[in-house]
Amino acid sequence: MEKPNVDFNSILIRSLEEVISDVLGKRVLPPFLNYLTTHNDITLDEIPYQFETVLDTMEEMFGVGGRTIGKLVVRRFYAKLGLELAESNRPLIDYVERAKIMLQYKDSVGHP
Repeated sequence: MEKPNVDFNSILIRSLEEVISDVLGKRVLPPFLNYLTTHNDITLDEIPYQFETVLDTMEEMFGVGGRTIGKLVVRRFYAKLGLELAESNRPLIDYVERAKIMLQYKDSVGHP
């Protein structure tokens, strides 16, 4: 069952990269990722494991817009996973954790 986890992680990273590039421009992504590494000691592969810090960093760097970017990342992530997103006032990290649970459930009951 390692593969779904790898897919989950790569889809989360790809969603983050795509949204930052689409919203802020492709030139913003490398400095953002560099900032995560130098200031938070988070490499690209560690993003899924420290996503709450990534979301906090976006708010620090981009202000109120950082939260909006975070929401867009979560929306794109859910779309890529084929999951329905029921938005509420939860912290964004809760949606990522919920997606993980939903995928584990789908795998356990044998849904594609």
